[in-house]
Amino acid sequence: MKGFFYALIPVSFCVFHGYLAAADLDYCLKTAVMNNPALLLGAEDIKVAKLKLNQVSSLFMPKLSLGVYYDYYSLDYPSVFSSSIGAFNLQDASDNFYGTRVTLTQPLYTGGAVTALKKQASQKLLDSENLRAASKNRILYGVKEKFIKVFYLKKKIEAEENALRQIKKVDDVSEGSVYSDRLRKKAEFDAALVENVYALNALISSEFIKAEDISGAPYLDAELSGEEVTKFILLAGANRPELKSLRERESVDFISLGLEKSLKFPNVDLFSTYDYLHAIGDEWETNFQVGISMTLPLYDGGAHWLRFEEKAALLRKTKISVAHEEESIKREVEKACGQYSIAAKYLESAKKEKNNFRMPTKVKAVDILSWAQITENYLDAEMNFYISTAYLEYAAGLSLSKY
Repeated sequence: MKGFFYALIPVSFCVFHGYLAAADLDYCLKTAVMNNPALLLGAEDIKVAKLKLNQVSSLFMPKLSLGVYYDYYSLDYPSVFSSSIGAFNLQDASDNFYGTRVTLTQPLYTGGAVTALKKQASQKLLDSENLRAASKNRILYGVKEKFIKVFYLKKKIEAEENALRQIKKVDDVSEGSVYSDRLRKKAEFDAALVENVYALNALISSEFIKAEDISGAPYLDAELSGEEVTKFILLAGANRPELKSLRERESVDFISLGLEKSLKFPNVDLFSTYDYLHAIGDEWETNFQVGISMTLPLYDGGAHWLRFEEKAALLRKTKISVAHEEESIKREVEKACGQYSIAAKYLESAKKEKNNFRMPTKVKAVDILSWAQITENYLDAEMNFYISTAYLEYAAGLSLSKY
């Protein structure tokens, strides 16, 4: 049995290593959505908002309570006796007064307060969902950006290693300084790779993924065009959860203002009580009561008016925030479209430069250096193009429905 267990260890390691080797962009994005602490906290906020909504829904349900009471009185003359369950006319005597009471209360009319509270809780639930979606959008972009950088840093390091091998083969007086320069460049890429790998793992928040386990091209399947700015502004207005959250908050503030208005209306409740109480001697009696009560606030020292003004001010602030966010997102989309267009042109230029390069028959270190620089420029252009694509997806909120 032990032999079988030990035989499984290398198999399990290979399976796990193979699992990590499949750490492509899609895997990193899905893992980040499942494990990132900010998104996990956002999910808990959504659960709390749902519980709040259920609590508000219970406000209009009937309430049933059971009470037990005991009083002792000793009177020298007849009196109106006040107990925990009401007032009674009692003769001069001494006795114990005890029993049980069942009370049923059903709200009939609240001036729209319960309905307003329910709408408010529903809007807050939507707000929590949008806040989590906004956090997810930022994290998805962060994962894409770091993955793309890691992917292209690995390719740059491979290109530098190849250039270093070729430089060693040529017979050139400048070989030493060229070799040192490229070696220093490779060291910079190595340091940047380590930094970006750790940043990527911080976003993914799972088992640590090494640079060699990250594979797959950072292909982003959205069909984008940086020239269609208006289209992306409209998409951002419909998709960006930050803007949706502020709009939901505006609805919440509007409902809160309406809730303050509803407090000037009367509250009407249906109540019913049933008492089973100890009377004279060993006798027990029952008492049943049913009725309707109405309360109407008349004056509270101006507190209600001040609350109303406070809610009105909060609503005005939220309206300003919505307008500011709309303008900010519009500018961000315009910036993203501009970066995308520039990156596309730069990539096309770098591709032509790479295709037009011809290595001479007698290769010198400077020729290898030129080819290494052209390759680096091309990889930079391709990396920046994919990062600008990811940024445009983020700005327009296009990735949220996929993960």
